[in-house]
Amino acid sequence: MELSEHDRLELGGVEYRALQALLFILVGYQIFWYTMGTIFLVPYAYRSSTKAILRDAQPGGVNPGWWAFFATVTEFANGGLNILNANFIPFSGKPFILLVAGSLAFLGQTQFPIFLRLTIWLMKKMSPKGSRFQNTLDFLLQHPRRETWYLLFIQISIDITAWLCFEILNIGIPDVESIPTGTRILDGLFQATGLRTSGAYIISFSSLAPACLVAYLIIMYISSYPLVLTLRKTNTYEERSIGLQEHDSSAAGIASHLQKQLAYDIWFQFFAFFLICIIERGHIVRGDPGFSEFSVLFEVTSAYGTVGLSTGVPGKDYSLCGDFASLSKVVLLFVMVRGRHRGLPLAIDRSILLPGEELMQRMDAEYSERGVYSSGEIEELRDDIEQSGRRVPGTKGKQDPERTRSDREHSR
Repeated sequence: MELSEHDRLELGGVEYRALQALLFILVGYQIFWYTMGTIFLVPYAYRSSTKAILRDAQPGGVNPGWWAFFATVTEFANGGLNILNANFIPFSGKPFILLVAGSLAFLGQTQFPIFLRLTIWLMKKMSPKGSRFQNTLDFLLQHPRRETWYLLFIQISIDITAWLCFEILNIGIPDVESIPTGTRILDGLFQATGLRTSGAYIISFSSLAPACLVAYLIIMYISSYPLVLTLRKTNTYEERSIGLQEHDSSAAGIASHLQKQLAYDIWFQFFAFFLICIIERGHIVRGDPGFSEFSVLFEVTSAYGTVGLSTGVPGKDYSLCGDFASLSKVVLLFVMVRGRHRGLPLAIDRSILLPGEELMQRMDAEYSERGVYSSGEIEELRDDIEQSGRRVPGTKGKQDPERTRSDREHSR
């Protein structure tokens, strides 16, 4: 029997209300930060100094307002694109632009779960005490999808590591040493924000130290791991329903997920690297500008991590893949598609458990214990599920599959 919207609200209770509230909060969260980014960047883009930078950095010039709006969207959405061919390089040493753009990258991706939870907490504090809406928000806070504190610690640790790598490993590199100390610190912080997903860069990667590029490659590779591991670690329905592993909150459980993710990632990434090296053999053997085994691996890793960074081609305004053969570009497209979906859970949780759906929990428990159903059990459970959507006579919004099963047994 199909349930109406009113029935779902009645049966689902706070869970269904929480899901509805979360939908509106997510939409409002995005609209709010897009608006704030536009308010901060668009007026600043019309300053004479900023207009001069845009005019000099881009042949033919670019509309300041359009650049600011596009930069806001691409930073928050972590798109990795920019109207300027030089990305954010012309704005090196411009604290206001770099801080706003870097903050948007944080808010839209790496720190998104943390700031979303903070938003819900603030809304709860501002809502009327004891109201239905406050109870709904309290439910969201008490049942987080991810371990927020753990995620915050890991994300900040990775960003600090990326910043320290920029500052320490590039000591003695002329192109970096020529940047004033204060500007270099700010540039390093901004580069740390764009390294994992946003694709923004403040300095040409070809001028960085080799060790720094290796560190960046590793960070790009693990860019989605904190989110994926916390997602799967708390994916209780997946663990119980398909019997992959017991409910485990220990380090061993995280290690198990990490091993599975590495096994999922490594073989495909290196297979793509192998194919592109075969296709681009001529460029690599001849030592054409920008081409080397490492630069190809960097390109593949950036594509797999959906980052958008590249060591580039000297004298050209596009990524290294712009000089790839058509077949290599096709391989890279498959790499990006697979990398984009590597963060998906192995199974999808049930968002709401309506009355009668405790049958699914019983199925989960029985399967976890034995890993198999008998034919009789399968038939019985299927009948229970079919009957669970029917209302029990004389009640309102209640379901009783156990009573239905008892009636069937008596009739037999």
